[in-house]
Amino acid sequence: MMKTMKFLSMAALVLVGAITTGCTNEDENMSQSMPEPLLVTLTTTVSMGGGGETRALTEEGVKTFAEGEQIAVVYTNTSSERVKALSNALQEGDITNSGKTAKITVTLTNPKAGSVDYIYPASMANSDGTPNLSALCMQNGTLTTLASTLDYAKGSGAMTVNGNEYTLPGIALKNQLTICKFKVKNSGGTEITGNITGLTVSDG
Repeated sequence: MMKTMKFLSMAALVLVGAITTGCTNEDENMSQSMPEPLLVTLTTTVSMGGGGETRALTEEGVKTFAEGEQIAVVYTNTSSERVKALSNALQEGDITNSGKTAKITVTLTNPKAGSVDYIYPASMANSDGTPNLSALCMQNGTLTTLASTLDYAKGSGAMTVNGNEYTLPGIALKNQLTICKFKVKNSGGTEITGNITGLTVSDG
C-alpha cells in the first residue's frame, strides 16, 4: 500500500509539473503574439483664434488658457478608431501671449496620419471626441461656473507621419458656445435680476 501511495504521489507531481510547464508555454506564446503598443509623445502649440471674442470665458469677452487645465487630443489609431488622449496639465510656463497661446505635450497610442481635433477644456470631450454637451446640464447658471468649466473651444487639423516622424499641427481653437448673461429690469427701469426664479428664452 505504501509503494502504491508513493507511486501515486510521484505521478501527481509529474502531472502538476506538466500542467505548469504547459501554462508557462501558453503564457509565453501569448505574450510573444501581442506586440507592444506604439507610444508617441509629441509637443505642439495651440492658440485661441480670433473672431470669437464675444463668446467668451470672462466678463471682458476674452477666452484664455488656464493653468492646470488639459486639452483633449482626438485622433485615429491604427485600428481606425477615433480615440481621445489628454495633454499634460498646463503649467505657467506653457501659457504665453496673455493667455492666448499654450504649448502642450501629449502621448498618443498607435496613432496614424489623419485628422486630429483639439478640445479645450478636455472635460468637454467624450472618449470618442464628440462634445460632452451633457455636462451643460450640471451648470448652476452662474457665468463663473460656465466660463471656467463648461465653455469649450475646438480646432481641427491633420497629423502627418513621415517614417517614424510624427507631427501634430499647431492650430487655432474657436469657441463653440455662446454664453449670455441677462440683467432683467421692471417697467420702471429698476433691475430685478436677483428676484427672478425662472426665465424662458425663445427664438421666434
